[in-house]
Amino acid sequence: MVPLGPGPLSLASLRGRVVVLAFWSQQHAPNPPVVLEAWHRKYAGRGLRVIGIHDHTGIPEALARVRDSAGITYPFALDSYGPTVAARLPNSMTAGLYDAGAGDAALVDRTGVLRDFGSLADAAVVERLERTLMAWLAPEGALAPEPAGPVPGRPVPGQPAPTLEVASWVRGEPVNGGPLTEADLRGRVVVLHFSSAYVEVFGRAGRSGAGFPLEQITRLYGPRGAMCVWILPTADGSEEAQTLALRAVAEVPIGVDREGATYRAFGVSTPTENVVLDEEGRVWVAGCSDFQVFRTVKELLVARGFLRY
Repeated sequence: MVPLGPGPLSLASLRGRVVVLAFWSQQHAPNPPVVLEAWHRKYAGRGLRVIGIHDHTGIPEALARVRDSAGITYPFALDSYGPTVAARLPNSMTAGLYDAGAGDAALVDRTGVLRDFGSLADAAVVERLERTLMAWLAPEGALAPEPAGPVPGRPVPGQPAPTLEVASWVRGEPVNGGPLTEADLRGRVVVLHFSSAYVEVFGRAGRSGAGFPLEQITRLYGPRGAMCVWILPTADGSEEAQTLALRAVAEVPIGVDREGATYRAFGVSTPTENVVLDEEGRVWVAGCSDFQVFRTVKELLVARGFLRY
């Protein structure tokens, strides 16, 4: 395990840092939400400490395997035994003090004051926490979703989106009962989600719904003009991969890329990336992560009059 240092961990020793305490349980899916690792990598150098707190029944060797398989670099700690606490995490003292269950997170400010709390399975909570972390920790100018200039290989924001080169649709009947066409995307804010089915199902097993953020965006913003489309890489064209994709999300069109053409056209090279299109089929953001896409979609819906803050 990543060491926390000698002696028991206390929040008093973390004064001066922003702290996210994330609670988990051996009785639930083993991998914590991937957004925690994203926050750690993005903000650790600016004063954030993410700490995963496992219920007291956790086995260090098992947690180490979870850490290694999921690529987690923030530290874990085992909670202390608390015999009076049994409702949400089994007999865990710290979880009992926060009335926390598996998947809950607490945000503590630099002075040691609890400022926010909620479930990371709730898209609105994730968006709210991310917005607070950006306000507290991001340097000036870091809120812009795009870099100062165009990224080589990516479409330029404001230009028409490249053609979707889809070899086949695993699920693609969201509008007219037939295969999804680009005409079906017009008039909607569209999230193109580029990711492997194996990444979603196995690499993100700890989230409530492996298709994060697709199902949450569809549920929250679908009635207000948003739509998500999952583009699988060409290598995921096998029946096994398509079955995994269907298990991962519901009510989201899923297409298999045609020999890498769509990935190349949108300049996508990372394992999980999102491209946001406006209602006229133009590129709004050429690439953003899972935890940025909520804010991006919401801002675009507000700007276009589909949604009010």
